[in-house]
Order: sequence, then C-alpha cells, then structure tokens
Amino acid sequence: KDSLFLFHSMPISNVNYTLFKESQLIILDQLKTISTGLQDELYKFVQTGGKLILFPGEEIDFNSWNQFLTRLELPNYQSLQNSTLKMGKINLESVYFKGTIENKNQSLEMPTITKYFKVSNSSHTSEPIIQLENNSPLLTYFPIQKGGVFLSTVGLSDPFGNAHKNALLFVAMHNIAIMSQIQNNIYHVIGKNNEIVFSLASFEERDKCSFTISETCFPHFITGFKEVIGS
Repeated sequence: KDSLFLFHSMPISNVNYTLFKESQLIILDQLKTISTGLQDELYKFVQTGGKLILFPGEEIDFNSWNQFLTRLELPNYQSLQNSTLKMGKINLESVYFKGTIENKNQSLEMPTITKYFKVSNSSHTSEPIIQLENNSPLLTYFPIQKGGVFLSTVGLSDPFGNAHKNALLFVAMHNIAIMSQIQNNIYHVIGKNNEIVFSLASFEERDKCSFTISETCFPHFITGFKEVIGS
C-alpha cells in the first residue's frame, strides 16, 4: 500500500536538531526526561510556527517535563491516576474531527483508558479535542505564538489502555498531520528509546515513500496509523 507518510528512525541519544527547521510537526513519545537542550530547540520550534504533540510515559521526570510545560505556559502534569475510564466527549466541531463522523448521533465504540495523568488548571487559550468520560482532558490543543502544542494525558502504550489502537485517535493524529503540512513536510516522533521521523510526501511523490519502524516503537499504533492514512 502506498502511504502519504514516509517513516524513518534515529536514536533519541542523537537527535538531529537541524531537521527541526524543515519540520512542521514533532511528536514526543514517552520520553522520561526532556533535556534542557531539547527544551530549547522545541521552544524555538513552536515559537516559530511548529506544532508539537506531547505523549507522556508511565514514568516521567516531573521536574524536567513541567519545567518545559511552564516555559510554554501550559498545564503541568501532576500525578498518574490509576482509574479505568472510557474515552468521553469528542469535539466534533474541532477541525481535527469535523466531517469525519457522518452521523453525530451514532454510537461510537470508545476505547478504555486504564491510566491517565492529572494536569493542573490553566488560563491559556485552549481547544479540547478529546475528553475522558469524567470530563478530564485527554487531548487538548494550545496555540502558542505562531505554532501550538497538543498535550495528551495518556501515552501510546498498553499500560494506558487501548486508545492508541482505536480509530478515533488515528483520525485525530492523521488530521493533525495534514493540518500541519505546507507542501512537503517532515515531522518527528521522539520515542522512549528512539526518534521516528515521519516525512509527509506530496501526492506526486508517493511512489518514492517508504515505511520503516524499529521494534521498540509501538507497532500497534504506528501500523494502524499507516493503514488509516494510506491510500
């Protein structure tokens, strides 16, 4: 199958910051710590128009994560809640979901969340994209200067439940990627042990695309994502 997205990988220990200037979207996936150097580069990336998606892991260094979130004037991660909930309200008026579900009254199969991070309140302008059934945020968008940040309270792994295997999250991720593009874009996933780089190719260049993934980077989510966005 052809795909609009081209996947590459590189180790998190050797992130190529020069690629950030060519990128439209970066995904941080289950990083335990965000180094000051990475914080600086991501801050500049967002300020100058880039979009950033933050997915936490089970074990995070609250100090480094919240230092970065505070710098962006975003809610801080407070504590990991071990509660089983369903995904709740989907913002069907959001540009990331609008038009994707034909019948707004249809019953959707909601994924189960088994863990999520509680976050602090914030006065920052925001757009809720997905909420939990207890009205806690799951995925929220915060515009920042010329760019913006998508903050998730769940990670892309089984301990958090099965949201990362559900089509609703695939749709949101797909549309975030599409909305972030300008001609040919490159965006990155920085994983727990790896950074996966996704290159968004133009329709004319799809035959030049390829798909690569390391064994440690959650094939359930990535494979499903590829199937949803592929042609």
